[in-house]
Amino acid sequence: MTDVLGKLTNVDLELKATARQKLREATDDAMRLREQVKQKDLLLVDNHNLHSSKELRAELEADKVQFKQKQVDWMDQIASLQLALQQSEETFQKREKEWHLEQAKQVALQSHGDTHTQHTTAALQAKV
Repeated sequence: MTDVLGKLTNVDLELKATARQKLREATDDAMRLREQVKQKDLLLVDNHNLHSSKELRAELEADKVQFKQKQVDWMDQIASLQLALQQSEETFQKREKEWHLEQAKQVALQSHGDTHTQHTTAALQAKV
């Protein structure tokens, strides 16, 4: 009986030792898996950050291109407006000269005779 009790105790101790060993192995496996998951998470975060950086760079480049195009458009508009202003000023100066010529003709007609008016008109037209 003592012999059977000793064997039973030994079997019980071996069973507990085996269970503890299995538990340690399972814990070690879980820790390894947890570490692998952490590493994969870090890789995913790095990959996401890299992808986000690429997207941001692409957006920035697109914005730069769009800005440069708008800048070219604005410069074209400014040049067009400057040309229109210059043409308007030239037209104004021409009309102003014509007005002064007409005023001089009328003054000459009112103050002098027809012959004198013709000479004055010819002289003024030569100036223009």
